[in-house]
Amino acid sequence: MNRTEILIHIIVASIWVSLAVVLGLKIALLGSEESSLNRQRGLDRKAQLELTYQSDRLRSQLAFEASPPALEEAVRRLQLPLHPPEPTMRMAER
Repeated sequence: MNRTEILIHIIVASIWVSLAVVLGLKIALLGSEESSLNRQRGLDRKAQLELTYQSDRLRSQLAFEASPPALEEAVRRLQLPLHPPEPTMRMAER
């Protein structure tokens, strides 16, 4: 082998090695990005479950507060005068 062929082999080998290094770095970055996205997805899922739990708890509390026994208790506690509903035109038509 003469000097020119050796130089060409060195250039081709260095291109292959640099290509392998670049591909390795890209694969490592993709793995890191995937790990980061999975972590964020987990945090988002946890936040979603917490918000769902809070929403269900508030709905349950609202349903309890609007239930007839709870309303009767509130009226009794506040000593509000209760009157039967006055008939309206629509009720008279029925």
